[in-house]
Amino acid sequence: MGKEVKQQQEEEEEEPPSEPVKDEPILLPTGLQLLLTETEVHTIWTHVESKDQLALLGERLGITAPSFRNEMLLEFHLCNLLHGKQVCLTAKKAAAFQAIMSDVLGLMQQESQDPGHKGEPSTSAEAFAHFGKLMLRHSGTKGPDTMQLFLPSETKMLTDFASQTFFKHFLLYQYVTLPVADPEKPFSQCWGAEREVEVVRSEVALEQPMPTLDLNAATQVEADVVANPFPFMPDSRHDTMVPPVPDLRQQDAPEPGAGQ
Repeated sequence: MGKEVKQQQEEEEEEPPSEPVKDEPILLPTGLQLLLTETEVHTIWTHVESKDQLALLGERLGITAPSFRNEMLLEFHLCNLLHGKQVCLTAKKAAAFQAIMSDVLGLMQQESQDPGHKGEPSTSAEAFAHFGKLMLRHSGTKGPDTMQLFLPSETKMLTDFASQTFFKHFLLYQYVTLPVADPEKPFSQCWGAEREVEVVRSEVALEQPMPTLDLNAATQVEADVVANPFPFMPDSRHDTMVPPVPDLRQQDAPEPGAGQ
């Protein structure tokens, strides 16, 4: 009995230690790569301060350089994650919604496939069609590239949220994330620069002021003319000259009994 226990202990010691399970973002059967793990989503949700949430999110997504564009991107991703918590999504579903919105944001920065917008960035119609395709792909069971991740009610809530936030301000997001257009370069070579400041120049026609009078040629006038330089004032209603109103205080008072 003692030999069997000793032999069993030796066999257990010879077994290699099992590797710890790595909590890494998974690739869904639909081909969507999650950018956050369920543990990371829970960690972001448990923090109360937004600055701590943004710091963790930026470290995981590799957005750490201080700039206005990066701040906007982090706020965009954090808003999508917090909405998932607000509507009681699981951490996996929230990570999937964040990955879908990130994929749509990437499409927005690519060149449009519409012949009518050749050489221009993607339009809001193209981005919304791509968003709808991704949501349906993760809300159904038909087809090899689909999976039942979101319930129909969740799909509707997330679509309404995206319509009222991201797609409502689509042009603003596109303006901030896209570089300044360079007409001498193709669209694909313009990506990478940040639109921190844009200088706009325009020509404005200004009226030339009237020439001033030469005061050296001025002549001295009488005192009464200075006291009343405009003895006759124009009447704007009839465009005629009317005499000034007499000052009754300067008239002589009537003598007593003159009217009797």
